[in-house]
Amino acid sequence: MKGLFALREQGRDQEMLGRVVEVPVSNYTDADILDRELAGVFRDYPLVAGHVSNVAEPGSYLLSDWNRIPYVVTRDRQGRLRAFLNQCRHRGARLVKGDEKQLKAFVCPFHNWVYDLDGSLRSISRQEDFPGIDPDQYGLKELPVTEAGGLIWVHPDPAGNLDLRAYLGRMLDDLVEFEVDQLVRYRKTKVVKNANWKLLIKTYLEGYHVPYLHRSTLSKAFRKGVLSYFEDGPHIRMCAARSNIEEALTTEPDSWRILEYASVYYVLFPNTFFIMHPDYVSINIFWPEAPDRTIWTHEMMYRAADFPGEEGQAALAKRFAFTNDVVFGGEDFAVAEDVQENLRYGANEVHTLGLAEGLLAIFQQSIDDRLR
Repeated sequence: MKGLFALREQGRDQEMLGRVVEVPVSNYTDADILDRELAGVFRDYPLVAGHVSNVAEPGSYLLSDWNRIPYVVTRDRQGRLRAFLNQCRHRGARLVKGDEKQLKAFVCPFHNWVYDLDGSLRSISRQEDFPGIDPDQYGLKELPVTEAGGLIWVHPDPAGNLDLRAYLGRMLDDLVEFEVDQLVRYRKTKVVKNANWKLLIKTYLEGYHVPYLHRSTLSKAFRKGVLSYFEDGPHIRMCAARSNIEEALTTEPDSWRILEYASVYYVLFPNTFFIMHPDYVSINIFWPEAPDRTIWTHEMMYRAADFPGEEGQAALAKRFAFTNDVVFGGEDFAVAEDVQENLRYGANEVHTLGLAEGLLAIFQQSIDDRLR
């Protein structure tokens, strides 16, 4: 809040880096760059799988939205969180398809090998055909998994580090303070967008476009796209001032509740964009399929007490349609797809970022620093 008021006194948006930066457009078109991102970014760091409410009890589960890391997360009979590659250890068939209401075991549809919820091999059909097989050597391939800040985190490397306190720093404190773990899901969508995953995330990282691209939608609620930001490692937190922010000047700072006057945005490196609105939360995750194609998932969460009964559900439906379909799909990501399409025609070798667009360069640098 204080940062937003400081910008108000200056009569300007934040400079971010304080200089103009050029970013090569090859970052969004080069297949070799994507391969290096997959190897050095998406394989080396914890990834958000979804909200903890998806796996609240034994047998509940959460499936990966990305076939490059086909995991399934569940709770075993003792309530311990587990993550496994969603593959039978016999001949690799997919075990969980997503239409199961709850898991009592992992059962291979191909040859009926059965695994317990802790991943151990329980039985082999026609076991006499497998003399000398040690069931202990054929348990499901496990991945590190934990819950932190109301989110489920999976590491794609079986030997990966899941110290979320060290990884998230102050961002974890924020998620705890906002009681993200108390939220419940309204709806989740999964859509393929014809744009580079970084282009999609970067539409969120500046307020410069708000009065123009969102002139009939978000610009009514936000104050000229003004935002302040904070970095912790590769993660970014942004506070975007809402139009009513000056009302806070009539109250004592100790009584301020940030979400009454601003929306708070988080880039949880590498591919999650987390938005705290006053009455709901959007968890956006971006999974690259190709340089010009990305899986985008949007999971909208809310506090059940804030939206009771049929009237509450109708209000949620209205919010979801506005956020998901109009703002994200119809404005932010539509223009990102347009940019991606136009890259092929060669008018620009670089994207030129102004003083208010420095977070795009900061995010890009966090990726570049980790490329293999």
